[in-house]
Amino acid sequence: MATGPRYQNAVELIRTATALQGTSYGLTVGQLVERFGVSRKTVERRLKAIEETFPAMLVSETREEDGMKHWRLKSGLNAGLVGAEAVELAALDTAIELVEREGRPDQAQALRGLAEKVRALRTGSRAAVETDAEALLEGEGIATRPGPRPKIDLDVVSVLRDGLLACLKVRIRYRGRIKGDETSRVVHPYGFLFGGRHYLIAQDADARELRMFSLSNVLSAELLDGSYFERPEDFDLKQYASRSFGVFQTEPVDVVWRFGPGVADSAAEYLFHPSQTLEREDDGTLVVRFRASGLWEMAWHAFEWSGDLEIVEPPELRETLLQMVDDTLKVYRG
Repeated sequence: MATGPRYQNAVELIRTATALQGTSYGLTVGQLVERFGVSRKTVERRLKAIEETFPAMLVSETREEDGMKHWRLKSGLNAGLVGAEAVELAALDTAIELVEREGRPDQAQALRGLAEKVRALRTGSRAAVETDAEALLEGEGIATRPGPRPKIDLDVVSVLRDGLLACLKVRIRYRGRIKGDETSRVVHPYGFLFGGRHYLIAQDADARELRMFSLSNVLSAELLDGSYFERPEDFDLKQYASRSFGVFQTEPVDVVWRFGPGVADSAAEYLFHPSQTLEREDDGTLVVRFRASGLWEMAWHAFEWSGDLEIVEPPELRETLLQMVDDTLKVYRG
């Protein structure tokens, strides 16, 4: 939303105050000039306005290191001026989980420290924001994979998130993945699964069953004000997601993979599934066992290991991999 001229000064004043609040060492006039790209006189006018507005908060100190005057604001101002919304806190917590799964515990630790500092700024509304953030995180399953990402409409995701938080029904316009036909549906959003494809997990109000909707195929979303739904108390998105290898939900099967000695150490560093167990054989091979659904996704991943991975169980998974290879060969061999 564009800001009119009569409000722009107030906006810039708040931004400057926020910058002064965000440093314990303080900022010089020159540093503020560089940060905001304005003249020295403009910065001096802002400082004077802040001093008049918050006379007990603004502090100026001359540092011995450079002999220059540094300005800062005492703690407490940002709690009223700058608020961390639930979606922002949830995004920060999601980022922590993402970098942890990408094998970067150092970044995860740094982000976790930042999240604690942001939450420490909250005052009266902290409890409500924390509750909303927790509800968002409970509604998101994270499954990161390198490679291409599907295009999704952020406005659509925002509406679905609002519906998830408020337990409001949402009307979506959905394009079928196979036939390409467009339909209007009313759904109860339960959460998201993010991976090679991104999915909305929701109950179809008409079919009265839980379904997965590809987010890239949700063309529009509209909150149905005043039309609420009750989310089942026994529904747990993490448990729902843990039943599959990826995101597709089918009947779970017992899986046994044997990795050759040359890749056994690398395979041991992977978390293929939360239920997995690892067993190192005398010949150096690594046996991985887990129970999950999603044979096609398992076959796609198994193919990446080429001849270094043997599918021991189940036979259906071997057949799925062979079918995938045969279909590919037909295309490229004409």
